Amino acid sequence: LTNWLPLGKQVLDNVSDVIHRRHRQYGCIEVSLSSLSHSSLWQKTGRWENGELFKLNDDFCLAATAEEEITQLVNNHVDSYKKLPLIAYQLTRKYRNEKRARGGLLRGREFVMKDAYSFDSSKENALKSFEMMNELYRDVFEDLKLPWVKANADSGDIGGDLSYEWHIVSPIGEDTILECESCHKSSNVERATANKQFEADSKTNMAMESNVEYYLTKTKELVSIYWPKDRKLSMKFVKEEDLLEIDESISGEKAVEAYKTYNDAQDDLLKIYRVVDMNVGPGTTMPDMPVKFSRNKMVTFDELDITEVQEGDKCLECDGYLSEKKGVEVGHTFYLGTKYSDPMNASFVDKDGSKKIFEMGCYGIGVSRIVGVIAEIMRDNIGLRWPARIAPLQVSIIPIGDNSVQHAKELSNKLKWDNEVDDSEDIGFGKKILKSKMIGVPLQVIIGKR
Repeated sequence: LTNWLPLGKQVLDNVSDVIHRRHRQYGCIEVSLSSLSHSSLWQKTGRWENGELFKLNDDFCLAATAEEEITQLVNNHVDSYKKLPLIAYQLTRKYRNEKRARGGLLRGREFVMKDAYSFDSSKENALKSFEMMNELYRDVFEDLKLPWVKANADSGDIGGDLSYEWHIVSPIGEDTILECESCHKSSNVERATANKQFEADSKTNMAMESNVEYYLTKTKELVSIYWPKDRKLSMKFVKEEDLLEIDESISGEKAVEAYKTYNDAQDDLLKIYRVVDMNVGPGTTMPDMPVKFSRNKMVTFDELDITEVQEGDKCLECDGYLSEKKGVEVGHTFYLGTKYSDPMNASFVDKDGSKKIFEMGCYGIGVSRIVGVIAEIMRDNIGLRWPARIAPLQVSIIPIGDNSVQHAKELSNKLKWDNEVDDSEDIGFGKKILKSKMIGVPLQVIIGKR
């Protein structure tokens, strides 16, 4: 949990002001939704069983996100296409029963977030709103003077089939971003695709040795997955191939031993499925099969793209090479379609008099996370170094000598920037300068008696 002291609160407010200004400029309307949300809404969308919700008995949860709440609100008040498009946003505290809370403001159970939601009359119009919000996000991160990147992303639990992550580039980031050195298209490693096929002039090579991992199918058959030793397996990509129903709860030696047990109880051998990456070829050394098998009971799926993209792979867009960087996700934009409006029967009357379901998008920015990331990546050996736009003060005015305090206060009243006169008597001039630099004030003005 986080308690905000005056200077930190001012930085948070300054980041919020940048976000507010851009949303108003783009025609978004501000709302303030309840922090409590009723279980009946989440049950309609199938999200009540989400393990990251803080639940208050069986009736309410603390809002981690507001798709259900805003959809019901709009459905109650918007009944005609004439009131569309509509984009509503809020800046508020959110709550998530985070399993991996870490890094203070970077991943907490309580956080300040900007969330926005778009409602449109058609998919075409919804995609226009989606693109507009991506332009808005670009402007916000440019305003904040941050090293940012927009990356194709996996939509995760929120849903939808089109989304972008917005990252602040930093070595402290836990996300891996692959960016083409030529066309600069970026993707999260979980979503990235590339040309990983062996070519004589490429930076990749056909695997000499392969790794193997074992799983069971839902019907207790053995699945052996092979991929090059110099790459990382992506079970997400394996599942997207839609070949088998794999039970990921048991893997490795436990899966092998379980298969042996099930197999011994059968009159005939159970099937074995081999799932083979595209860069595991005829010359690759593969681990021996650890169980009894029959060639007639073995099925092989080969030439599959089941490993993560990595630095040095070729871009699919322009044939340039991909480079790797670390980033901290601070924003995410989603095109949702009717994922929430359909199960909640949220509809309007179109121009032809027919009832239609809203097309939606949602858009989040981690406001408190941005504060934490900037503090982490821009500090130096003296202290914090805030960009001037969000610093708690723009100027520290430090008087020296007799009669200088009055001059300092006169200057303070004339300045248009946020400033503070440090006329404290408990520390000397040098420590006043140091204190100002430690808390990240960009400018210090020293006023003498003249």
